[in-house]
Amino acid sequence: MASLPPPLYNDAMMKDFDHTNPTPIIDVELCNGCGLCVTACPHNALGMVDDKAVVVHPQACEYDGCCELICPMQAIDRPFLIILGET
Repeated sequence: MASLPPPLYNDAMMKDFDHTNPTPIIDVELCNGCGLCVTACPHNALGMVDDKAVVVHPQACEYDGCCELICPMQAIDRPFLIILGET
């Protein structure tokens, strides 16, 4: 029997996740500190802290995907919540 892959997000990554206005999650373990995402963000939602990219202004994020696309380390992702409704 094949084993399941590890979860994409752990509890520490999701503790501050706002389900009403989802913003990207940046995996600081993968981030190499290049700053390309900070430069690419048209809303100035990202910044550098301790040589790692972070979402410094989550309310400004309109998530157009520039940061995720430009990241060479694939350290940026935006989880989403699927809500199933009755038909």
